[in-house]
Amino acid sequence: MKRQIIILIAVAAIFAACSKVDNNDLITGNTGDNPTIEVPNNFDGKVAINADAQSAVIPHPANINFQLYPAGGAKTVLQWHTGYINVSALTVDGYEVVDGMKQQLHFETSMSRQLSILKPGNAGTIIVAGVNYSSMYPSLVLTPLNSGTDITAKESAALYLKGFYLGKNNDVAPVCIEISQQVKLTAEWARMVAIQENHDYSGQLFINISNITNGITDDMLKHSQRTADGMIIINSSTNSHLYQLILNNLQGSLATQFL
Repeated sequence: MKRQIIILIAVAAIFAACSKVDNNDLITGNTGDNPTIEVPNNFDGKVAINADAQSAVIPHPANINFQLYPAGGAKTVLQWHTGYINVSALTVDGYEVVDGMKQQLHFETSMSRQLSILKPGNAGTIIVAGVNYSSMYPSLVLTPLNSGTDITAKESAALYLKGFYLGKNNDVAPVCIEISQQVKLTAEWARMVAIQENHDYSGQLFINISNITNGITDDMLKHSQRTADGMIIINSSTNSHLYQLILNNLQGSLATQFL
């Protein structure tokens, strides 16, 4: 039985959940790309799962498959024709209320998957516990394939965008954004959601493309550093002030929708 879950990400990266939880209450599971799930018949709801294991015991398992969609369009001065992310993990954090107390659960599946952010794509499937959640936080972990080196190719950047700057007075230039460090994009389910054991669910993640360059003005692009052939490259070493603005957008802008 397949249920539909819809989430909206306005390209975000948050690293902490909304409530403080004792680490002793944390239940985690890393299921890997090809998980082996063993559910004990006498499970009492208090089993802690090793987050580093490639196979894990997940109580009352259920599957969520996430599809990734672009949203938000592009700014007038920036038009994109190529855009990719390299995803190293799909995670879900959630809070279950047990005896009036919130208990945090964390589930993770590792992968190496390049996805277009300009057209729909399959972001992967994750196995979670079938319980009632007061809130849930699905995340995509973006990781450069050559971490610690200068990223110059779309195949290796954590996030890569290429297009054109369409400035005033016919100032047209190719532009390229290369994110060379790990970034976590997180969406929030802010409402109660019931996940049932042995059910299949479908989720939708929407990356807001226009949000990536919030705060970057026409004047900033006009006076940005360009290569000898006129390209505007935005990475950690070139136009780094614009790069930092983009990182801030990735780490601070969040919108959600649950239907």
